[in-house]
Amino acid sequence: MHNNTLHLLTALLLTPLAVLHATERYVTDNGHDTDSGTFSSPFQTIQRAFENAGPADTIVLHKRTYRAAVSLSNQSGKDGAPITQQAYKDEKSIISGLDVLKLDSAVTDSGDLFIHPLPPANL
Repeated sequence: MHNNTLHLLTALLLTPLAVLHATERYVTDNGHDTDSGTFSSPFQTIQRAFENAGPADTIVLHKRTYRAAVSLSNQSGKDGAPITQQAYKDEKSIISGLDVLKLDSAVTDSGDLFIHPLPPANL
């Protein structure tokens, strides 16, 4: 019982230290993944922001629809200090796994169904 209390007290004392070192990583469509991810030098992709994020960091997304696969391998926060994402102020950010298709293919006889061939999947 004494050991559990000691672990709990240690966690409570160290959690604020993790929050003190929290960093905001910014992402916008006019950013560059070679930049630092700050407000004035944002990243372009969520992937790059996650690669640079650590416990208690926040990834701030500017207005945009983000269409990309994001690998979170070996990236995580800690108990009490997760990596979080949020939209910048009142902007609307959308994360979508869908690609936009240019539907210039033939329309079926019903007039409301579009047919578009998809490239083979890279499995």
